[in-house]
Amino acid sequence: MRLCSIILLLLFSTSTLLSNSLKGVVTDTDGPVVGATVSIDGKNTITNESGSFQFLDLDSGSFELEVRFIGYRSHREILSIPGASQDLHIHLIPDQLGLSTVTVTASRNAVERYESTVIVRAIDDRVFEQTSSLSLAEGLSFTPGLRLENNCQNCGFTQLRMNGLEGAYSQILIDSRPVFSALAGIYGLEMLPRQMIERVEVIRGGGSALYGGNAIAGTVNIITKEPVQPSFEIGSQIAAISNDAIDQSFYANGSILSSDFTSGLTFFGNARNRDEWDANGDGLTEMVRLNNSVFGVNAFHRFTSRSKLRLSGTIIEEYRRGGGQLDRPSHQSELSEELQHTIWNVTASWEQYSKNEQSKWSFYSAIQGVDRSSYYGSGGRILAPGDSLTDDDILALNAYGNSNDFSSVTGAQWFFRPKDSNTFPISNWSFILGTEWQFNKVEDLQPGYDRALYQSVSTLGSYGQWEWSPILPLSVSIGGRFDYVQVNGEYVWPTGTDENSQTLPVFVPRLTARYRLSQDLHVRASYAQGYRAPQAFDEDLHIETVGGEAVFRRLDPNLRPENSTSYNASMQWAPFNQRYQLNVVVEGFYTELNDVFVVGDFEPLEPGGAIQTIRNGTGARVFGTNVELNATVGSDWLFQMGATFQGANYEEPEVIWESNPEEPANSDTVVTTQTILRTPNIYGFAMIGYEGVNNWSFSINSVVTGSMLVPHVLNAETGYTSLKQTASFIEVSPKVKFHKDFKNAPFIEVYAGVFNAFNSFQSDFDTGVDRDAGYVYGPTRPRTFYLGFSFGLD
Repeated sequence: MRLCSIILLLLFSTSTLLSNSLKGVVTDTDGPVVGATVSIDGKNTITNESGSFQFLDLDSGSFELEVRFIGYRSHREILSIPGASQDLHIHLIPDQLGLSTVTVTASRNAVERYESTVIVRAIDDRVFEQTSSLSLAEGLSFTPGLRLENNCQNCGFTQLRMNGLEGAYSQILIDSRPVFSALAGIYGLEMLPRQMIERVEVIRGGGSALYGGNAIAGTVNIITKEPVQPSFEIGSQIAAISNDAIDQSFYANGSILSSDFTSGLTFFGNARNRDEWDANGDGLTEMVRLNNSVFGVNAFHRFTSRSKLRLSGTIIEEYRRGGGQLDRPSHQSELSEELQHTIWNVTASWEQYSKNEQSKWSFYSAIQGVDRSSYYGSGGRILAPGDSLTDDDILALNAYGNSNDFSSVTGAQWFFRPKDSNTFPISNWSFILGTEWQFNKVEDLQPGYDRALYQSVSTLGSYGQWEWSPILPLSVSIGGRFDYVQVNGEYVWPTGTDENSQTLPVFVPRLTARYRLSQDLHVRASYAQGYRAPQAFDEDLHIETVGGEAVFRRLDPNLRPENSTSYNASMQWAPFNQRYQLNVVVEGFYTELNDVFVVGDFEPLEPGGAIQTIRNGTGARVFGTNVELNATVGSDWLFQMGATFQGANYEEPEVIWESNPEEPANSDTVVTTQTILRTPNIYGFAMIGYEGVNNWSFSINSVVTGSMLVPHVLNAETGYTSLKQTASFIEVSPKVKFHKDFKNAPFIEVYAGVFNAFNSFQSDFDTGVDRDAGYVYGPTRPRTFYLGFSFGLD
């Protein structure tokens, strides 16, 4: 018995000596950090009230220790066990640049921005606040590779260009759902107020193909606000456009939470009224009259700690009017574009984690409806008693139209990440699998021009992605999406009817990788394919006016899908310490387009107006470099800048205008270009903010738009189009703000500034009723002084 006892004692002592343990403490400048998550070897723990943590029974080997806490840069280091110090001291540093915040856009699952296999740029409330942006559109230009442009004097149609490609090449998401329809996309970027937005996540390049094949240039994911703490805020901003027109907005938003934090609701409301503005005194607008109101709610409820139900809804009412004689009905004006929108959307989602938290199931549905009443026409007049109707009168009276659009998306997704690496032969991996059905139906009726568009697009998509870290510094993501697309379109013209019925099975793969050379230096690369179906996009549903008459876009009956291949490579350097933080990104991109969609030709319609045809070109190449620098010095200074240097060319010269295709071509009968239009070779932004003077802060931002080639219709009857090389523009916008917090949590804020202080603005707008309303380029507004305030509880 004594011998057995000695043997058992020796075995216990040996196992105790071989057992590996690790302990430490987590602090910041104020002392211990309570509730930080500490992970190593697949095990997790939470720091206690003294900031301490401890692990027992660790395996031997080299492992990565990771410490995370909201609002701080994540700490990572490689430890050899046994051998690691038994009394680690880890000091966390505030994440002033937001690199450790979670992104959901990179891989359709929550991951830190800095650890994502693709570069994710986040536009947060700090950017919207520093630039005094009222809407989503106004804040988008402050991201490398993105440029917002105005494309119409009469209606103010804006579109987002990413990496030089027009709006239809980018996927717009709301809370990761592709429900933002083509009709809503024409003016929708201006309709969404900043008060509903938590942040905007941007992925440049085709590395976002999991959301759909249209994400050729990239993806813009609008993340709406969820309640995180009780709050309330009201505010107003008033601006004087060129010391003439007034732009005024009022807003209110707030959040409420249950006492146990299992339920919450956020609401927001916004009203904006902007006067029309005439730049050159010809009696026609360069900025349209705008009345906009938005209201929405976002709510959640957690039935258990592993489940979450989320519901949201938004309704938008907007009226805009441009042209001339805005005090008259549209059909009595010499030139008018008038639009009344009602847009509503409802979304619901359910998330459920498994008991072991290795699996997560998501089910979601979102629907959106758009009703648009419109007027596009000219030649109207006030009829006196006894006047007989002319052809122009009849066309003016019948130039009213109506459009209806319905879109929906319903899907399910499964995410799996094993926690026990001993159960699986391969460790450090995760898998995502999903399917969704997208549907869009649009009717666009313009009876005065004998034109109608009926189009439905149905897409059944399935996707999968496997992410694996074969070694600690390397992460590889392999995935793809298979779409089964059905397009059914009927396009009615005075000259006949075009029909488009196609079924497209399309597979788009994607491959991304990140290699961590050090904690501060990452390199990434991605490859992806994409496509655009032969359908009408937002630019095609926008009706431009040339010579006072509507110009429609027509799909070539033989239009084929457009395909793309994208390559991206980047280097990110992000050192940080207690005194400063840096984030430097250099990214190269190359996108190859085949059967590229080209807009050309000009065919007058008998009732009035004209048609331009969308046809397939040969191919195109878009390539360049995005450079980004973000820096903080202490807690007072913030620097942000980004620049894009790019080229965008067709493989062969493409015809923009041709007088008669059957005649021999010469410089008088054909206009061609090998440069993709409206794509400057250089553009970017810069922002500087300082908050070191008591309650005062100062900022200045600038947007640079380089020279570019733009089309200009010089003859409304023949559609003769010239190409002009524009000047470059530099907008400089300073701002000063006073913010005061009071006891019991109320605050007041007052600010003032100038948009485009040096009035860097287009000076050669077309004049008169016969103008080319699409001849617009450069900054979207002239010098504008503004003043604002807000008050609330936070």
